[in-house]
Amino acid sequence: HGWTDLFPQDLHTRAKINQYLSWHHSNARRVTPQVLVPLLNSKANEITPQDEIYLKNIDTFIAKNAKLLETGFLADKPFIAGTDAPTLADYVCYCEMGQTVLLGLFDSVAYPKLAAWLARMKSLEHHDEMHAELSSFLANVGLLASKAA
Repeated sequence: HGWTDLFPQDLHTRAKINQYLSWHHSNARRVTPQVLVPLLNSKANEITPQDEIYLKNIDTFIAKNAKLLETGFLADKPFIAGTDAPTLADYVCYCEMGQTVLLGLFDSVAYPKLAAWLARMKSLEHHDEMHAELSSFLANVGLLASKAA
């Protein structure tokens, strides 16, 4: 892949990528601090009052992001920017939403388009190699979902 594969020169496609990236930092990007970190803190018995709030709302938080991805960015196309191959937007999104799968928190039945996109991203070359450390870490702390292993 070259840089133009990740951020194509077509201005419409770039606008779609930028649109996603603008949305991402206040939405899907929050998976790590609002889902993974509170779960880790809970496992370590170092839970904060804010973690308790996040833990209580995990399902709602994930569903909100999944619904927006399902009905918006992935409503009628295989990848976020409407391309036939993943762009920067897809990789950025997968870093967060892929965690929900590893943690066993993603409902693939409720969000079939997002589930299909997650499967496409997982099938990319070097996926397993790139996610081996995270999977190993989650397994070691008891957070890796059995079906994600």
